[in-house]
Amino acid sequence: MKRSRVLAVRTVLFGVTSTLASLLASGCVVDRGDLASDAPLEGVDAAVLDAGERVDAAADARDLDAFSPIDVFAPRDVPAPIDTAIDAFSPIDVLMPDAYTPPDVLTPPDVLTPPDVFTPPDVFTPPDAFVPPDAFDVRGDLVAWYPFGSDPLSDASGNGHTLTNLGVSFSGRVGTFSASDALYTADAADLDAIVAVAAWIRPARIPTGSNRMGLIDREGGFSLFLYSRGRPACQLTGDRVFTPDDAVTADTWAHVACVRDATSMTVRVYVNGIERASAPAAATADSTERLQIGQNCCDSSDEFAGDLSDVRLYRRPLSGGEVGVLAATPPP
Repeated sequence: MKRSRVLAVRTVLFGVTSTLASLLASGCVVDRGDLASDAPLEGVDAAVLDAGERVDAAADARDLDAFSPIDVFAPRDVPAPIDTAIDAFSPIDVLMPDAYTPPDVLTPPDVLTPPDVFTPPDVFTPPDAFVPPDAFDVRGDLVAWYPFGSDPLSDASGNGHTLTNLGVSFSGRVGTFSASDALYTADAADLDAIVAVAAWIRPARIPTGSNRMGLIDREGGFSLFLYSRGRPACQLTGDRVFTPDDAVTADTWAHVACVRDATSMTVRVYVNGIERASAPAAATADSTERLQIGQNCCDSSDEFAGDLSDVRLYRRPLSGGEVGVLAATPPP
């Protein structure tokens, strides 16, 4: 709309200019003051005068020389040039979003802290099997005990079964037997209550043929002998119970035990804490014989040759675990 009006004005101006040029060429001079008066000009067309007045009115209202067509073609509400918007645009806001901030997951997790499982568990505590055998009720369970220590002939159980020495030599806790050497104690009523015997033995040799060596013997009551082929044999009223061959070897310490279990009526023989033989047990019987160590009690035959230590005689049957405790004690 605005452009059309400008073109119309220009058309009018062109016409006025052409008319003025024609007047000048014809010698007519138009005074500006005359044009302002109400008097009609002679020789001037009324339409031309009317157009001139409109031109003057437009000139008074606006300086046509300062008129710029760009104002017409550039509306005032046109957005700023695109370059201006680009200048205000910061690529870094897009290229460096907040997501690039190092997340918390990069912090070393708690699992890197050494867990509690590395704390030594209680399973490393020595089990009860390593409790020293002296933890037993010595006075309540032992009928007689000969550890062969500083006073080798005394009864450590406190029951007063002191030994008589027949040539045995002692060194520390070891008694050494040879030829006719032996130890014995007089008969006593409480010896009839013995149902378990145990000792450390180290034979100098192994009997051959029908020969045997007496380790602990009380005729008619209980006995523990070493037979040919390295077989310890136990008798607690009834038949002897033999271990397999080579249960014991010469010049080697071995722990030997014999237990009569009245509940199961079974006699068991152990070597180094392991049960090696068992058999039905007979009824108990009283004896009037003395207790002899290192020989047959009645005729001083079947002499033992070698070393003995820690001889124990119990009035109650030992369990397999308790025998294992005795066998776990290091030999002298």
